[in-house]
Amino acid sequence: MFSGYAAVSDTIDASIIIYFFGFAFLFATLYTIAQIYQYEEDKKK
Repeated sequence: MFSGYAAVSDTIDASIIIYFFGFAFLFATLYTIAQIYQYEEDKKK
């Protein structure tokens, strides 16, 4: 619901920036954790 508002909004509010950095941090963290487990599995092969 909020992403729809952010997509059509003419201005960049502080809340949009906070959400962006929050999701970017979350994605970067989860991606790194997934790669650590993948590295261990590939090392076994």
